[in-house]
Amino acid sequence: MRNGVWGLQFNDLVVVQVSACNINGCGAYSEANSVGVRMQTEPVPITTLYEGNRTNEMYIEIKWAALSGNDIRGADILSYHL
Repeated sequence: MRNGVWGLQFNDLVVVQVSACNINGCGAYSEANSVGVRMQTEPVPITTLYEGNRTNEMYIEIKWAALSGNDIRGADILSYHL
């Protein structure tokens, strides 16, 4: 989970109950999930992208310095999306 409108902080535990609703009404709430999920915080954006020397008419090479330390804001970086 990532922080949104709820004002939760990094590593806050979120435990939920759910209920399904349709045109016939709503069902009973589930039991609270037993493990919960911990809030994550978005790492800072990468600010310096540059073109690698293998770029040509058919291929684009993009390079950047990996984030570390306080830049990752306590969450492991699992992937990058361009």
